[in-house]
Amino acid sequence: MNREEKTLTLLEMMVALVIFSVVIVAGGVLFVSVQDSWRRQKNILDAFQNIGWAIEFMSNELRRAGNVNPSGENGIEFCIDPDSDGHGPWLWVEYSYDSITHKIRRRWRQTGPWSAYKDLAKSVVSNPSGNDFFTLGTDTVTIELTTRPNPDEPAGRGNPNYTLVTTVRIRN
Repeated sequence: MNREEKTLTLLEMMVALVIFSVVIVAGGVLFVSVQDSWRRQKNILDAFQNIGWAIEFMSNELRRAGNVNPSGENGIEFCIDPDSDGHGPWLWVEYSYDSITHKIRRRWRQTGPWSAYKDLAKSVVSNPSGNDFFTLGTDTVTIELTTRPNPDEPAGRGNPNYTLVTTVRIRN
């Protein structure tokens, strides 16, 4: 009885193990790369959506505004008639920029002291155009906000600037 048995040699096992290892490592590298790309895109989208929401919120308030004035270095202050009856008490609102935390903040007061600041937009940086965040016209306010995912890092390929601009007609 002469029987040939087909078995794997040690060399064949080693080659199979190396090929298997290369495939697993390549898959892991691909997974990490895709996950990193997804995270970067999500950060960019979050920053862009945040300033979009903030501009919409500020535009809605400014459409009802009267007595609009600059406030501080890069802010704006105005009053709103909360019940639209043309009589007080007026709601005073202020938007300002905090350059340390890179946030647009809002505070208000009606008859007493100012409220604490609430954050409206995060990751806001100086506008590359050189324009202020709030520019007053005769009967308009232009809001220009620039964001980037990592505001403490310089703008570049992996950290681009995104700017949104809108002009709002105020009621005065």
